[in-house]
Amino acid sequence: MSRITVISPGFRTTVQDLGRFGYQSIGVPPSGALDRDALETANLLVGNAGGEACLECIMTGPELRCAKPLAFAVCGAPMGLRLNGAPVPMYETLHAEAGDLISLGGAEAGLCAYIAFAGGLAVEAVLGSRSTYLPAGFGGWQGRALAAGDVLPLNEPSGRPGCRPVRHRFVPVEGQPSYPAEIVVRALRSHEASRFETGSVSRFFSEPYRVSPKSDRMGCRLEGGVLKHIRGADILSSGVQTGTVQVPGDGLPIVLLADRQTTGGYTRIAHVIQADLPRLGQVRTGDTVRFVETTLEA
Repeated sequence: MSRITVISPGFRTTVQDLGRFGYQSIGVPPSGALDRDALETANLLVGNAGGEACLECIMTGPELRCAKPLAFAVCGAPMGLRLNGAPVPMYETLHAEAGDLISLGGAEAGLCAYIAFAGGLAVEAVLGSRSTYLPAGFGGWQGRALAAGDVLPLNEPSGRPGCRPVRHRFVPVEGQPSYPAEIVVRALRSHEASRFETGSVSRFFSEPYRVSPKSDRMGCRLEGGVLKHIRGADILSSGVQTGTVQVPGDGLPIVLLADRQTTGGYTRIAHVIQADLPRLGQVRTGDTVRFVETTLEA
């Protein structure tokens, strides 16, 4: 079994896959990658099944030492990927030898990058997923972010379901996503939109919002025009989903993300469509978000 040793962990590096499903009835959120597109792409570049566990790197990446030869790929926010100090491309199948150092710097745009290793990370699944849920301290690697000195085992590629032989693959530059400081996401109007003044619903779907420094993996908190409720902000608590847009009493929307709660008691003005959630997973403090209304049929 191959292993990687963490020389330095970066700002917050955790093990994530596509999430933990089927346990919301007992209060367990899905967790998983903030940008599932980047995670799945990295996995496909090294021959893994799309949902294999990867390292999610927030804002800055780690420095890792390889114990044996391995194939890896990095996708998502550009972080100055290097192999033994020399720049190497993201969005491409790469190979490291025993003793080699893989390192990522700070995000030049966007928020998070994903490191996939051929075979995936050999960490124990908890409730069907290898994703880390930091607030409760379970899943991933010992339920926490990586720390210097951690030694993570890797699966042998041939022993994992869905794995294919590793061969050189890459995503052409024109096919790689960009991470602008202003994004547009599509959203469905909520069945509770009538709990807001008409002008507020129009404002939500037309005016820009800034990403608050209070945002985290639980929710993208936004600053901007205050949305005004009718009959107050509180409702009987009921189920929410990743992408649900809640509006608490201060009138500022929160888009729920991977580590969201499973029920909520604030009025819901909209729901961001699943296809656009990876864009929201890559925004950072000060970025601008605009919402465009769409329909279920569209």
